[in-house]
Amino acid sequence: MGIHNRDYIRDEPYSTSSSGGGAADGIVAKRIIIATVVVFILQMMTVGNQAVTGWLDLNPGATIYGLQLWRLVTYALCHDTASPFHILFNMLFVWWFGRQLEAMYGSREFLLFYIGGALTAALLFTGLAFLFNRPNPAIGASGAVMAIMMLYARHFPKNLIYLFGIIPIQIRWLVLMYVVYDLMPVLGEFAGRPSTDGVAHSAHLGGLAFGFCYGHFGWRLERLLPGGMKGIRLPRRSRSDLKLYAPPEEQRKGAVDDTAAIRARVDQLLAQIHEQGEASLTDEERRFLSAGGQPPVREPFQLIDRSVIKVPARKAALNEYDR
Repeated sequence: MGIHNRDYIRDEPYSTSSSGGGAADGIVAKRIIIATVVVFILQMMTVGNQAVTGWLDLNPGATIYGLQLWRLVTYALCHDTASPFHILFNMLFVWWFGRQLEAMYGSREFLLFYIGGALTAALLFTGLAFLFNRPNPAIGASGAVMAIMMLYARHFPKNLIYLFGIIPIQIRWLVLMYVVYDLMPVLGEFAGRPSTDGVAHSAHLGGLAFGFCYGHFGWRLERLLPGGMKGIRLPRRSRSDLKLYAPPEEQRKGAVDDTAAIRARVDQLLAQIHEQGEASLTDEERRFLSAGGQPPVREPFQLIDRSVIKVPARKAALNEYDR
């Protein structure tokens, strides 16, 4: 039986258009898109026997009873081969909005965030599938994409995108529309009115909820896996979001020379910011940078507009990492 003969629930794309996108390299966003396109091509090549889709989709029974737990993530790599718009809009959203989030949070953290969004969407879909006795599998990256949209809207609520390429709307209102659009069918199922549109609304809600909680509670997934991501090497971004600024000579008077240990730790923290983003800093590390590694009475380090670190200047006092 071919894929077109199976009753699949799709993560239906939303028909929107945007001119968004940042200047960040977005290496992880690019690799997500490349991996998804490669899987889509393999799906097309095996559409007759479902060799790829059948092993990667989110089949609730196979996932739980067969312990095929990889499906909780791999389903996000699969898309509906009957229509190019399913994969097209999902990957456009990853490119438009994911790059800016990757620039803010760092490549490793963004990768974990994307996987976390897909996983949360899968868990909610699977749980409700058993609750409402829905055995149909799901495919699509929309759960992870909705997590990206929600987090992006929390950071840039008034950014405009264009519905159908012509209707301007602030992204916060678009995300609210998504919430209502996906929430109503799920509430209908609880009221005994099962959804018949073939869209995985519960997966979308799972992604939206994950994105909201991640932003609201300030989660940082790398901290939950100490050393777990150390073996994964990702290229550094071409430039850091933070630059070093040496104040004028008259502002430096009274500054105390840094010790070798303090300078070494400052270098290490700046390297961490360069590789993983400013959001990777712990509260203690932020306080250390704010105090410049010195008691409060001495000249402090200050974060200025997310683009400058003000430091007590000495020649070669700090290494610049963003060249």
